[in-house]
Amino acid sequence: MILLTRHKEENLFIKKKLLTKNINSISEPITHVRHLSKKLQAENKKVFLVGSQQTLKTIKLKKNLKYLNKSIFFIIGKKSASHFKKLKLKVKLVGIDSTDLVSKIRKNKIYKDHKIEYLCSNINNSTLIADLKKTKKEIKKNILYKITPKKHFQKRTLSSLNHDKIKVVMLFSKFNCDTFLKICKHHKIQKKNLFKIHFITMSKRNSSKLIKLGMKVSWPAKPELLPMIKLAIKKYKSHV
Repeated sequence: MILLTRHKEENLFIKKKLLTKNINSISEPITHVRHLSKKLQAENKKVFLVGSQQTLKTIKLKKNLKYLNKSIFFIIGKKSASHFKKLKLKVKLVGIDSTDLVSKIRKNKIYKDHKIEYLCSNINNSTLIADLKKTKKEIKKNILYKITPKKHFQKRTLSSLNHDKIKVVMLFSKFNCDTFLKICKHHKIQKKNLFKIHFITMSKRNSSKLIKLGMKVSWPAKPELLPMIKLAIKKYKSHV
């Protein structure tokens, strides 16, 4: 089986993709998200930077959406960008990851005098913020949702891990990786069980702790969901 650690709705999408290849999976969201009902302030010479689809729930609120139709958005991730475009919002720059987006911001001359408001969670991308500061732009963080790590696995997940039924685990961020390992430690899952698993992450940067521990870990050439799913299927089939 493949263990999915995203939120329920996102896990369902992946689960359906895996079933087309006759691969069973377990949905185990390892974080909880609480959205904040904030009002966003549209301003001239300001760009909203979005790093996650989770910001959509706040942006789609009536008190926000009708005032943001003239605002400029920079987005990380093609899938996130497509959701914003469907809302008729002005998406001007899209990066496949934070490094790619910062590179495009550096090269862009049209918005060089715009300040950036980074719409994020309490677990924000510190590397992105550091890289943005190097562009000499004014940066402001605005927390739209809060992420809380869970402390326990479901009984089915715990049993499957202890009995080596999980062949592949998909982890989607550095925080996701760290949280998974902390829960494993809490349940006293033995390293010999974890060494039998192939971990699929979004990027090498997210995999640092897994690599340090000597785990089997792979990531796609592009940090996107569909290539990640394809890689998970490939590694799963090599186990069976």
